[in-house]
Amino acid sequence: KKKKLKSQQFSLTEHIKPICLPIIPEAAEIPRDRRFFIAGWGGTENGRTSNILQKALVPHKTREQCQAIFRRTQINENHLCAGGDGLIDTCKGDSGGPLFYLAPYSGPQKSQRYVQYGVVSFGGTECGSDKNSPGIYANVINFMPWITRNIAQN
Repeated sequence: KKKKLKSQQFSLTEHIKPICLPIIPEAAEIPRDRRFFIAGWGGTENGRTSNILQKALVPHKTREQCQAIFRRTQINENHLCAGGDGLIDTCKGDSGGPLFYLAPYSGPQKSQRYVQYGVVSFGGTECGSDKNSPGIYANVINFMPWITRNIAQN
């Protein structure tokens, strides 16, 4: 039995803002040298959650690079990997947060827009203490049919 998503009113604030989704086919190609932004209020280097929104820039990693590190976990096309460079990572409390980057926008005012490519899912147990261990993100591109179907219904 299919469940209907709950719709809920919310207000845009300093920390709640709209973001673009990767709906055009060209968006599916992520350059090897892409660097993504991450943001969240999860665990920090002292092990506590933050009262201040934390933001960082992390490098894209291939699925092959990720699979070599997470040998006991099946990394597939539903995953994106990023981080593992310089002890910066998402941590407990960041789950559900965005992995995004500033992309060129070809609308009327040629500019840039933030595009969300991933949703924080999981990572190593030490949250960035191993500089080679990236974070794993749900790959938004692979869920776009589900997202657009549910947006259209609501």
